[in-house]
Amino acid sequence: MFKTEQQYTIRAHDNEFGHRRSFTMYVKSPDQGINEQTGVLLVVQNLLAQANSSFWQGLRAKWADAYNVVCIGLNYQGAGWTGRAGSGEYAIPIDTIKQMCGLLPEEIRPKEVPTDAGEFLKYFIGWDLTRYGIEFTETQNLEFWKNYPDYGFIQAIDCLWALGALKQICGEKQVSLNWKRTYAYGLNEGGHIVQMCGRFAPNTFALIVDNSGYPYITLNTMTGGEVFREIRRLPAGDSYINVFVSIPKTYGLWENARYYVTEDMVEIRDLRRFIVESPTRYVVIQAEGDNPDKQVVCEMMRGRGLSVEYAVEEDAVDEHSVASLFENYADRYLAPDSSEMLLTEGVADFELGTRITFSTTNGQFVLDYSSGAPMIEFEGEIIALRLAKEEPISEGYGTGLAIEGKDYYWRRQQLDV
Repeated sequence: MFKTEQQYTIRAHDNEFGHRRSFTMYVKSPDQGINEQTGVLLVVQNLLAQANSSFWQGLRAKWADAYNVVCIGLNYQGAGWTGRAGSGEYAIPIDTIKQMCGLLPEEIRPKEVPTDAGEFLKYFIGWDLTRYGIEFTETQNLEFWKNYPDYGFIQAIDCLWALGALKQICGEKQVSLNWKRTYAYGLNEGGHIVQMCGRFAPNTFALIVDNSGYPYITLNTMTGGEVFREIRRLPAGDSYINVFVSIPKTYGLWENARYYVTEDMVEIRDLRRFIVESPTRYVVIQAEGDNPDKQVVCEMMRGRGLSVEYAVEEDAVDEHSVASLFENYADRYLAPDSSEMLLTEGVADFELGTRITFSTTNGQFVLDYSSGAPMIEFEGEIIALRLAKEEPISEGYGTGLAIEGKDYYWRRQQLDV
């Protein structure tokens, strides 16, 4: 079973904005077959990688044989993200339009705020608007909203649903695994995700190895930053204009953001805020130069009675050393012939029907295993997730909605001036 890596499409938990979705899971068993000692290893790749890349497929095959485990990988929410959330449509806030009008000589300056993109941009053909700090905003790609990187929240739920799916598949095929040998490994963003898995499933994993995951998410991480601002040459007639363009993320703090991020959404992703009592052993590997607050998180976890090993490695995120770093610990804690091999204690969360409450500023997130797969929802006095604007504009993109208090939208392909 699973000797050749098998691929499954798994119905997923809705994302936090209510979109129905699925993900792809990959399952590989040891070449020597499954026996009563065969365990499970969840392998969570970094955000920019796909689970079905040759690198990650190779690691799963290697580790399945070396440690007598069924290895599972998955393309979790946002996996393989390239940072391109843009739609090819642009917006200029009304204040920027007024600023641009102020750059024009008085004799040709429009007397009223322009309402037509083509006519307005005729004034600036060949201009380098970056000299004046002019910035447009690229509106968000509708498809991207369905598979955006959500910084550890639904991504962790995806991983747990993958475990649940494997349990179901094994039951249907009458295959018995040693679920007390359930382990998880994550690299970079995957490290943060497996830490979140530990908080969402405190009785499920014998060992979690976090290789260079981040300790928490900031508002700037979720809503943007300078890295998402770049200079673009936009077509204008037979010439161009140069302008700064800010590239959107899914989340926003401004009125016209499609999805509004609240304190609660940031807090649920913060490893410092929620440390759940658990018998799981943690190994935390940090690269030199990583956020020093990760060590603070480890100390906090130890203070709450969790078993945590912490190490700083020079090449922690180097692709050539990723495998050997994990194997240093796996040889001790996963290898069936090791006297230090770890097993879970008691019953796993899937069978326990665990219910955990995570209290936040404006309410609480409730995680519930009573139906088998973990379901999570927010309960509170305010709506945690606000849809600020269903569509960028009403009918007629490019017709010009440059009126007071509105944003000015058009399609790139309509910049025919």
